[in-house]
Amino acid sequence: METLVFAYGHCMKNRSGHGVLRGSRLLGRGKAKDLGLLLLTPRLAVAVPEPGSEICGEVYAVNQTTLAFLDRWQGEGRLFRRTLFPIAMEQGETVLAWVYLWMHRRENPRRCRGGRQC
Repeated sequence: METLVFAYGHCMKNRSGHGVLRGSRLLGRGKAKDLGLLLLTPRLAVAVPEPGSEICGEVYAVNQTTLAFLDRWQGEGRLFRRTLFPIAMEQGETVLAWVYLWMHRRENPRRCRGGRQC
């Protein structure tokens, strides 16, 4: 059984973390509304709720083994919370996909502009 996952930042195709999605099926590009990117380090941005913003990414169909691996890799429940979110696909439809949202607050957060990996 496959489930949908929204990949953003370093997990997207041709980026350094994309290997975690190896063997998964790319369904296309999309946007998640009311999410923004928070810079944790100069090379790592994480998704956080941010009304009025949107982030771009890719939707993948993944099997349960890959989903379980992503949960461990993302630190689901400790660092990130996996949440179902509506994704507006480039093709026009909206799908529900899992998005890993950062769980922690930061003092003086630095946000990425334009909803893209900085």
